Amino acid sequence: MVRLSRKNAAEILSQLKKDQLKEIARIFGLPVSGNKDELIGMIVSSTRPSDLVKILESEIGPKEKKKGDTKPKAETKQKRREQDVDASKLFKEIVKLLKRITPPKVKNEDELELYVLGLLQGKFESRKIEVVPQTIAVSKGKTTQPDIVVGGAVAVELKYIRGSDDSDRGIGQAVKYANMYPYVVLYYYDPQKRSHHSKAALAKNIELIVYPK
Repeated sequence: MVRLSRKNAAEILSQLKKDQLKEIARIFGLPVSGNKDELIGMIVSSTRPSDLVKILESEIGPKEKKKGDTKPKAETKQKRREQDVDASKLFKEIVKLLKRITPPKVKNEDELELYVLGLLQGKFESRKIEVVPQTIAVSKGKTTQPDIVVGGAVAVELKYIRGSDDSDRGIGQAVKYANMYPYVVLYYYDPQKRSHHSKAALAKNIELIVYPK
């Protein structure tokens, strides 16, 4: 593997197929939508070369070594089909689930995230749909990430509302993530009913859920 730098990373990535680029994006918790050039640009700008070269060697290299062996290729295609989820359908499922739940009494956002993460993992991971918490994304070099990303397509941002600043910050983050992911779910845990935002003011790919209603 050639030593990667930001200058030659795009050139090396351009030699890969779009499915391979999407697979790399998933590993780093990045969106998988967009054309090939957009995927390359996002991967290069959002990862460190040292991390990227490890992924290229461990994930892509072994799959290309045995070109005459069709069984690994078939298995890889099946895995990709399972992971290429319908983003719109996934978004609707997550919204429906989070609107239905009655969360336990939590003390802070960390406890809220653990609860919602468990729900999402229980629902989707058995279907081979990745549920990536912020802690894993940050450990892979991402400094600004939603609390949870499902299927590489739906960002879930959670806020424990203690005042108007919390709800303002939640809206700001949701708008930013809506430019990074196809869909965003913004969930307010608001026991004192202090949030003040309306769904009508949000983009169509953002769903605001407030508990309690």
